[in-house]
Amino acid sequence: MGRRGSAAPAAGLLRAWAVFFAVLIAYQLALETGGPALRELATRANAQLTAGALWLLGAEGRAYGSVVRSSVFTAEIIFECTAALPIAMWVAAVLAYPTGWRPKLLGLVLGMPALVLLNLVRLVSLFYLGHWWEAAFETAHLLVWQSLMVFLTLLLWLLWAATVPAWTARRREARTHEPRPA
Repeated sequence: MGRRGSAAPAAGLLRAWAVFFAVLIAYQLALETGGPALRELATRANAQLTAGALWLLGAEGRAYGSVVRSSVFTAEIIFECTAALPIAMWVAAVLAYPTGWRPKLLGLVLGMPALVLLNLVRLVSLFYLGHWWEAAFETAHLLVWQSLMVFLTLLLWLLWAATVPAWTARRREARTHEPRPA
C-alpha cells in the first residue's frame, strides 16, 4: 500500500537532487573553463561595488583592481569574497524546486540581486569592523559572515519556496476567472 504512493515523491526528490547537483557541477565547469578571466571579472566588479558603497557612506572608497582602499580600511577582494557561490547555490535550489518556470524565473531575477546586496552589506560591514575592531576581523570574515551568507541564502530560498504555492494558486485562480472569447 505505501509502496505505490511513495514512488512518485521519491522520483521527484531524485529529480530535484539531480538538478541541484547538475547546476553546481555546471557552475564548477564554467569556472574551470572560464578560468582566471571569469574570476577576475567577478572579483573586480565586486571590488568596484564595495568601493562605491564605501564612497556613498563617506569612507572615500576606491578600487584599484581587486584592492579596495578607503579611509576606514584597506583589503583585497578575492573571488571567494564575491556572491558567486551563494548565487550558484541559489540558482541550483530554485531550479531544483518542483514548480513552473515563471516562479523560477521570478525567483532568479529577484534572488540573485538580493544575494549580491547581502554580500555587499557583508563586505562593507567587514571594512568598518576592520577599522573599529581589527582583532575581530578574521573571525568575523572567515567564521561569522561565511556561515551567515550560507544561512541567509537558505533562508531566502525558504521564503521564496513558501510563497510559490500561493503565487501559483493566485495565477491559476486568475486564469479560471478570465472571460473566454466568444
